[in-house]
Amino acid sequence: MEHSVEIMAGITFLVFGLSYILHAQDWIEWLETVRTGGRQSSLLMGAMHILLGSFIVAFHWVWSGWAMILTIIGLWAVAEGAVYLLFPSYLARFMGWMAPYYKLVLRGFGGAIVLLALAL
Repeated sequence: MEHSVEIMAGITFLVFGLSYILHAQDWIEWLETVRTGGRQSSLLMGAMHILLGSFIVAFHWVWSGWAMILTIIGLWAVAEGAVYLLFPSYLARFMGWMAPYYKLVLRGFGGAIVLLALAL
């Protein structure tokens, strides 16, 4: 099952990473919509993070080698989702701080997760 989760994550990371790089402006517009969407957007983002993170944590509890990175990502997603769900105003504040750097962050993060996808 752990290998299946790695394949799923690898495919997901690859597609998202390439999308972040190739369509950064579309993602920036979407992020602005999320930022201005208020607390409701935070709840949706929190739910998505909790669902993906808890799936990874439940089926990929690996603490050795490169595969450990995926477990850490799952735990991070659970923690991030919990913050967004329990403190919904946090997301808009965080994204407001990050807004001037959206394109740089998206392209850098996109490149990083493409590399992670290839490693998985």
